[in-house]
Amino acid sequence: MGAKCNFIDYLTKTGADSRSLTQFFTVTGEVLAPGGGRSNEQFWKLSEEWMFHHGIEGVRQGTGHVSAPDLHRFISTAALKAADLADETWKQGYHNKVLRAAFEKQKTKIEQADYEMLSDYWLNKYPNMDAKPRSSVLSGVENILNTWNIGLVREIISGETTTTPDDLFAGKYWLFDFPVHTYGATGKYLMSSGKFLVQKTILKRRVKPGDAPVIIYADECQNVTNSFDAQFLAESRSHLGCMIYLTQSLHSFLTTME
Repeated sequence: MGAKCNFIDYLTKTGADSRSLTQFFTVTGEVLAPGGGRSNEQFWKLSEEWMFHHGIEGVRQGTGHVSAPDLHRFISTAALKAADLADETWKQGYHNKVLRAAFEKQKTKIEQADYEMLSDYWLNKYPNMDAKPRSSVLSGVENILNTWNIGLVREIISGETTTTPDDLFAGKYWLFDFPVHTYGATGKYLMSSGKFLVQKTILKRRVKPGDAPVIIYADECQNVTNSFDAQFLAESRSHLGCMIYLTQSLHSFLTTME
């Protein structure tokens, strides 16, 4: 199991901003809770996206990089009540240290505007949010981050890097051999997140004469579908990308698309 790629590190180094990283966390998280299941689903989706975004931007400005462990630690140590902001434990804790470093960082105009938004979120909106909806939003976000920070997922896509999607353009291939019947939800997450990273990388590719196509080949495709598939298929041809889906059950596939 020597082939590993830190997905977030790769995305950051290839130009992904906080919004792009937020999309990566939330889209890959779709396989952890297929079909939604909550009323007013758009509200919860947007709320989770904002928590991710302000967490990612806070960690990026406060530490100079973004990693799943740091992001999880930052969000989980945030003040839950306005009174916590005056508590010495919180003041000396990880969340406040990162916020303070972000405050002291020399910023561009864009970073300054983003900092004002994220500090308002963590120091005003979040601790004053109604506890029940906040708990639900936090649960959804932590479900994704917990997956990134444990077991095989942490080992293969959240640690060191020995290969990147750029190797695909050099004639190599990635084989995600984590069948669901053996690896369960972990295998499903590894395969679906790997597929999404390749999709994003293909769409950033500037093709030249003589370049070879890159094909995503997914057996039992119902395990790796995501909301980005339609956009990828609409744009992939001009980037020499292709996707082949196979399934033994049309019903299983259509269920995942609902």
